[in-house]
Amino acid sequence: MGTQTQYGPRTYGNRTNNTWKEEVCDSGGSNCRTETYYVTVQDPGDGGPFGASGNLAGKTTVYKRNDGIIGWLTGQSGDIIVGEIPAYGPNKGKLIRPPNVAPGSPLDNTITHFSEPDNLKRVKNQAILTTKKGMLADKDVYGNDIEPVTDDPEVADKESRKLLDKGSALNPPTGEGDGTTKPAKSIEDREGTRNNFGNYMYPENLGETTQDIIKFDMIKWAKPTKSKAGWGFEREKFNNEQGTRNSIGSVILPIPGGIKDSNKAEWGGKDLDALQMSLYDLANGAITKGTDGAGEAFANIDANIRGSMQGGNLQKAIGTAFAGAAIGKDFKTLSGRFTGQIMNPNMELLFGGPSLRPFSFSFLLAPRSKTEAKQVVQIIRFFKQGMAPIRSKANLFLKSPHTFQLQYKHRGAEHPYLNRFKECALTSCSVNYTPEQSYSTYEDGVMTAYSMTLEFTELEPVYNDDYENNDDGSARVNFASGSGPILPENSEKLPAEIGF
Repeated sequence: MGTQTQYGPRTYGNRTNNTWKEEVCDSGGSNCRTETYYVTVQDPGDGGPFGASGNLAGKTTVYKRNDGIIGWLTGQSGDIIVGEIPAYGPNKGKLIRPPNVAPGSPLDNTITHFSEPDNLKRVKNQAILTTKKGMLADKDVYGNDIEPVTDDPEVADKESRKLLDKGSALNPPTGEGDGTTKPAKSIEDREGTRNNFGNYMYPENLGETTQDIIKFDMIKWAKPTKSKAGWGFEREKFNNEQGTRNSIGSVILPIPGGIKDSNKAEWGGKDLDALQMSLYDLANGAITKGTDGAGEAFANIDANIRGSMQGGNLQKAIGTAFAGAAIGKDFKTLSGRFTGQIMNPNMELLFGGPSLRPFSFSFLLAPRSKTEAKQVVQIIRFFKQGMAPIRSKANLFLKSPHTFQLQYKHRGAEHPYLNRFKECALTSCSVNYTPEQSYSTYEDGVMTAYSMTLEFTELEPVYNDDYENNDDGSARVNFASGSGPILPENSEKLPAEIGF
């Protein structure tokens, strides 16, 4: 068989390595005996393409080795399971006993012994040593060749503790009541992937002026986690004081001309005619109140039909409907053609959902010196490489490109009279190398001017409450009046700033 990959599922520990002797006594301290114990630890690695083994991440199983002839013949299958220690969930860190253990039996006494805090701590330390050794090994517990998780003992120690504390599956389970998702074991990037880009500015003396600027901070893409409210998802904000999402590079440019935003909401006309309303009432009554609700709804429908019998319009409509069904024609078309009327559609404009805002910026970059030319080229490279997808080491997956946080700044602070941005993806970077419609270079070959157009789209819609809060959730301060926090419930007037 082939060598198992670095991130493949594996089990650490078996009955022949990292065992230890332990004296266990019955209740009251009598009938003491010294027996051999060992642990195994489950590591699903990246969990495979579907994270199928994620529910096993970091689980420690404690065994009592059978040192008799039966154990020698049967191996681990003849050993006795003392209990399991989950790495997450309501029983995280506790020794969970096997089912059907007789009270007062030797196994019951052994479980009680290892459930004591000092003894349980010793078992957990043994699990760390077993996992660390397994991560450094080039053969699994069955003697098959495997690729070590790492060849660095310090890294192995760190990853072992992380696995046993949090698990390391690709799709780990929900955290213990905190509404979050535990971090996944990251898929290693292909060699040559850049995750640190540096900081650049054009023109190179822009920092010496008081000119308003636009700043582009590049950040690593982060998956959203389950909202603490229990519904939906949230993404950790950029540069959050309690978070770790910091800039991996930035570009500062003068604010270009033609800047604008466009906030949109999806609205559309929807129909609900009498027939659909009747069917809804019938279904809703049956679902919410059972047969009594269905009967009540049917009685209301019958009363409405009887009230609409005047002038024979209803009979004509019903006849037209059946005739249309018989010849495969639309009821509305036939009714309009032969009776000059259609069923009232009760049309209304209804909210259909939010939209994601796009942004576009165009910059003319004309370097005036060698150092400035270098900055211009690096700025173009910054955006083009930063928006490129990232290949995994095994070339099996493509990871999301880096994302960007944009900000208009006035004299070093957030600009109160221009819009704010949510985290954005760079969807297009277009460069015109001859913006003056003629090929022109300096002596060293650098173009005399570059025209760069960037198109971004926000990752999340803008919501009403976003206007009143900072990215970290704290109340905003009114920049214009300096009146302190903006609290909607205490203020009838809007603050003098654009917001989003």
